[in-house]
Amino acid sequence: MKNIKHRKFYNFFKNIGVVPTSIVLTIVASLISVGTAIIVLTMINIEIRPYSIILSTVIPVIIVPLFSVLILRLTFQLGEAQEKLHMLSITDDLTGVKNRRYFSEVATQECARAKRYGIEFAILMFDIDGFKQINDTFGHMVGDEVLQAVSRVCQNVIRQTDVFARWGGDEFIILVRQSAEVNLMAMVERIKAEFRQNILVINGEKIQITISIGGQRSEEGCEDFNKIISRADKALYAAKEKGVNRFVMGGENN
Repeated sequence: MKNIKHRKFYNFFKNIGVVPTSIVLTIVASLISVGTAIIVLTMINIEIRPYSIILSTVIPVIIVPLFSVLILRLTFQLGEAQEKLHMLSITDDLTGVKNRRYFSEVATQECARAKRYGIEFAILMFDIDGFKQINDTFGHMVGDEVLQAVSRVCQNVIRQTDVFARWGGDEFIILVRQSAEVNLMAMVERIKAEFRQNILVINGEKIQITISIGGQRSEEGCEDFNKIISRADKALYAAKEKGVNRFVMGGENN
C-alpha cells in the first residue's frame, strides 16, 4: 500500500515537472519555516518582528530551489532508468511482446484472484507447425521474422484484457481472463482465420503459418497455475499428434 502511495506522489510530481515541483516545495518549506519561527518565538516569549518573518522566509527561498531542482532531476532520471530496466526484464527482445517471466507473475496473480473470487480463466498454449523446417529451409533470420509475424497477428486478435507472451522458442501463450464468458473455440478460430489471411512473402517465398493449440481452464480453487500450464502443454502435444492446425482443449479434439 505504501509503495502504491509513493508511486502516485512520484507520478504526480513527475507529470507537473521539475520547476513547478520545486516551486511547490519552496512554498511549503517557507510556510513551515515561518510557522516554526512563530511557534518558537511565542514559546520563549520573544516579540515577533518583521525581520524574523522575512529571515525565516528568505532562507528556504534561497536554499530549497538549489537542492530540490538537482535532487528532483536525479530522482526522475533514476525513476525513468528503473522503468526502462523493468520493461526490458519483462519483454521478449525479439518479438517485443511480454516474456515468460512477466506471464508467470501475472498468471500467479490471476490464479490467486480466481481462488478468492471464483473467477475462471483459461490458458491457451500454441506453437508454430513445422517451425524447424522453416528454419532449416529458409534460415534462422526468416524464422525470426515468422516469430515476429506471429506476435503481431496474435496481438491484433486477442482482447486487451487478455495477456499474450512468448513462452520460449516458437511457443506462445495466452491467458484468457474471465473465460467462462468467452467462447474459446470461437476465439481459436479467429486466430486461425487471421493466420490464413496473413501469408508471409519472404525473399519471394510464400510462407503459410499454421499453429497447433492446447488449452486448459482453471480449476476450482486454483492452487497452482503451473498445473494448469502443464495440462495446457499436454493438450498442445495432443494437438500436434493429431496433425497440424489443430486445437485440443481439456484432452478433447475440437
